[in-house]
Amino acid sequence: MWKVLPTFAAMVIAINIRILSGDAAASQIWINWFQNMAAENSGHQFYFISNEEIPPSLQSNVKNIVLRQQSSSPLLWKMWYNYTLPAALKKIKANLLVSADGIGCLNTKLPQCIIVNDLAFFDHPEWYSKRYVHFMKAHLPLALNKAAAVMTFSAHIKNDIVNKFTAEEDTIIIAPAINNNCTLISWEEKEKVKNKYSGGNEYFLFSGAIHNRHQLTNLLKAFSLFKKRQKSSMQLLLVVDKIPVKSEFVESLRLYKYRNEVHLLSGLTETERTSITAAAWSGVVLSPLYSDIHFLQQVVACEVPVIAGNTPQAHELLKDAALYTNPSSVDSIAEQLMIIYKDENRHAGLVEHGRQLFKEVKPTNTWQRILSLTNTG
Repeated sequence: MWKVLPTFAAMVIAINIRILSGDAAASQIWINWFQNMAAENSGHQFYFISNEEIPPSLQSNVKNIVLRQQSSSPLLWKMWYNYTLPAALKKIKANLLVSADGIGCLNTKLPQCIIVNDLAFFDHPEWYSKRYVHFMKAHLPLALNKAAAVMTFSAHIKNDIVNKFTAEEDTIIIAPAINNNCTLISWEEKEKVKNKYSGGNEYFLFSGAIHNRHQLTNLLKAFSLFKKRQKSSMQLLLVVDKIPVKSEFVESLRLYKYRNEVHLLSGLTETERTSITAAAWSGVVLSPLYSDIHFLQQVVACEVPVIAGNTPQAHELLKDAALYTNPSSVDSIAEQLMIIYKDENRHAGLVEHGRQLFKEVKPTNTWQRILSLTNTG
């Protein structure tokens, strides 16, 4: 999907991936995404700037810089973005900054492109701390005004940015949103995965953080309805990065009627996650956040059908390769679980729609446009 950058003008490109340290699944998708860009542009040096060390890249032109900042203080956030980050950019003699968190750097003359995945902090402030919401509402308009280019992955989000922040429409680039970082596995391999993680049974898969946006309590209630009506051996796998020490959801699992058929997994390697994804009967993620929809695209790439929340951005990115449900309705979620379980023709049709989805998306000149807008090409 990446357009190869001009080989005659070697550049140092800094990519701020600091915000990606909260969710291993989403983080790895993004890191792989940027590494693919680096692989196709071997004449340029890339620095991934993160809050913690990331696994070494296979690309010789990728280096990792760790700039730690774990404080919840907005003042220290500003210090990191406007003083710590610029100092690092100056040290590596960067030519371009790409910031994956939509925040950017206000204290540098360096051309920059900010990536805005969604505006969930604006639409769902209850999912975040008041400090974070206040910081983003104050900082994002400044970052949009400062950045030479803005990248997003949905026309819906682009229109949202333009309407809410009166941003320059011509500076906003919509990049192809397909994530094909998945390996198809054989029937024998799928059986091994199921034997290891679900007692040899088929399973629905959720992967992400334990967070209110994922409506996991509703998913459990829907799974209960599914089990009562279908009397099947279907399991539910919940793959998370970390299990919180204190979590109402985790506590509720202890008393859950079907707790022996729900498997909460954490600390898995990327290889294990990929195998579990490829062997699933269906992926289920109800969040409207782009990072979560991006995971569902990975599931689709593994030729596994998915159930998604009924949102404009999900429809835009997944099209006919998903079943859609109301995340707030237990009955609606249960109904889609039953459809994707019982209707083998529908199941096979979703897989085929997924294959077609990947064929329809063509590489674009995303990075040529970024270079043009930032005057670095």
